[in-house]
Amino acid sequence: MTKAIRSVLNVGELAAGQALDVPLYQFKGQSDSAPSVYVQANVHGAEVQGNAVIYQLMSLLENYQVLGISLSLHWRILWALIKKVVSLH
Repeated sequence: MTKAIRSVLNVGELAAGQALDVPLYQFKGQSDSAPSVYVQANVHGAEVQGNAVIYQLMSLLENYQVLGISLSLHWRILWALIKKVVSLH
């Protein structure tokens, strides 16, 4: 079984000086020569369904032995997501 390694990627800074980070999940496989894949969701902000799909994929991968490297980046356009969530309230 393979567990996801979580890290954060700093993408900027807010006006108040707080760091703006996005989560990055990596499944490191057994072989550096095996193919790798990069999966990204929420490219246009309001496309939040992709995050749910990545979550399901990550849950599935944890039950298998991964050979290559899988990188997942959620919440790419954070500001668009915040605007979408705020507009729903």
